[in-house]
Amino acid sequence: MSKVLDSEVLRDRKELIMDDMDNVELFCTVCTVALFVNGLRSSWIISCSASENTFPVFPFVAPPVCCFLWLRYGMLKNSSTITFVNTVGLFFTTLALAVFWTSVESKSKIRQAVLLAVLGTLSVWWHVESLLNVGGDTLATSRLGFICACSSISMFGAPLVAIREVLEKESTDGSLDLSVCFMNFLVVSTRH
Repeated sequence: MSKVLDSEVLRDRKELIMDDMDNVELFCTVCTVALFVNGLRSSWIISCSASENTFPVFPFVAPPVCCFLWLRYGMLKNSSTITFVNTVGLFFTTLALAVFWTSVESKSKIRQAVLLAVLGTLSVWWHVESLLNVGGDTLATSRLGFICACSSISMFGAPLVAIREVLEKESTDGSLDLSVCFMNFLVVSTRH
């Protein structure tokens, strides 16, 4: 009798944990999508301001690369959540990059950064595909997961590039968006 009760209690606890996991997953998804939409907002503000020429390019190039890599990882792992979030993220971060690109007069710096990002992303793609072709599904997933984690660190650290300018000018006007910093903090804190 006690074994039956114990198994029922365990099953009930497992269902509660799964419900909690679903709620956490939903909350993290909403926060991450909000982060990506916020990047579009930031690029729009920069395009409307007079200081767009001094804003660093990296915060606009890192997110699409990160989303693309995580999208591929989600496909490898058959994770609908990772795939969905990063499909939405890739759309919004690429749109933010396009808005930023069109607002800057000197495009050579952006062109160079985008070219390096595309070449880097394609080399990772090629490496993962070559591992998959030789039957290294686990190795490919593991390597891509590590690369994705590194790209996430660079994406969440990207707004810090503007800190130097803030310190030099002693002003955050047009260079450091508090909402991006807050959303980065919120998304990173929900992942732990």
